[in-house]
Order: sequence, then structure tokens, then C-alpha cells
Amino acid sequence: MNLPFFNLDGVLPAGDDFKLTFDGIRQSHLITGACSSNVSDWDREGRLHLLENFEMLVNCLWKVGVEEVFLGGSFVEDKPKPQDIDGCFLCPNADELRKGQFSKYLDDVSTELMREQRVWYWGDRIENTITGRRELRMKHYYHVELIPYSPDMKNAITIPATGERLPIPVAFRKRHGDLLSKGIVQVIRDDHDNHLISEKRKPPLIE
Repeated sequence: MNLPFFNLDGVLPAGDDFKLTFDGIRQSHLITGACSSNVSDWDREGRLHLLENFEMLVNCLWKVGVEEVFLGGSFVEDKPKPQDIDGCFLCPNADELRKGQFSKYLDDVSTELMREQRVWYWGDRIENTITGRRELRMKHYYHVELIPYSPDMKNAITIPATGERLPIPVAFRKRHGDLLSKGIVQVIRDDHDNHLISEKRKPPLIE
């Protein structure tokens, strides 16, 4: 699927999610800045670095059976220098997520450093010494937020500009400054990824 250019509001057109592999994202204007009104300031290298971190984490999710992963936030907007990547994913087993078992599955397919950093423990936050706020460990170390959601959990995100709480799938399709509807990217595996993941997926997550 070709990714449409940003519209006049500086976001992807709202509607269907745009399905891209990681190679497709790398070749798109999200990295090249081809259609940006700020192309001269476009931080291609910074965006590539964020995407590499995001890809490393998403590969772990795929290995434990996650099928639906979405890329959103300012990374999919006409902002030349996003500070992080926001993503969300549909958790295949909400009960295992609540009990912490899902985090252990992810630890099993992660590097030793990631296990030490406890990046898959969403309730275990760390203080940002610059802002003074507590943040997810994966954001602290990799500038990535990957938020799990499930219809069974009814978890929501508070929009800073309005204080309104929205379900995660809804919030990710809104620009947080003004709640303008926007498009996001669903990250899909290519054929090589499918081969690797099918051999490593954990049986407890498949029903």
C-alpha cells in the first residue's frame, strides 16, 4: 500500500489504517520528508533511529503472537523532529497481561540488556531526570511507547490538551492537541518476518 501525503492539516488522511512493512516505512515520506512543509528541517536520521528502536521492540511482540501493531503519534504527522514514537498493539491475551505472564513471554525473546531494563513491565516506571516525570522504561531507554490494549481491559489514554479519556484505539487516531481525526500506520510483517515468527511463536498465546 502506498502511503498518502500529509493533508493540509499536517496529518495522514483519516479513515482506513495504512498497512506498511518496516521497509515500506523506511521508503515513505515519514522518513524522507518528501511531502513535508518543513522538508528543510526534516530529521531523517533521527526518525530512522527511532524507527530502528521501534522495530526491535515490535519484533519481540511478533515473536509472542501479537498480530496487530500500530504506529502513531507525532511520527505520523508533519513534524520534522519527533522526540519519540508512540505505538499500540492488540494484546492476544488480556488475562496474561494483567497477571504479568505476557511480560515474561516478552522477556524470553528479548536481549539480556532489555530484560535488565525491564522494558516490558508497563507498571514499572522510571523518573526522567530532565522533566521530573515518571515514564515507561521503554520510553526512557528507547524513546518508544508501545501500549497494549484489549477489548476486555477497557484501558484509556488521557488527552493532555482536554483532560478527556479516550479508549486507546480511538486516542491513537486523534491528534492530541486538538482531537483532529487522523490516519495511522498498521505495521505488517513481510514474508521473511512471517517465516521467522512462525517458528518462534509461543504456544500458550495461540488458541
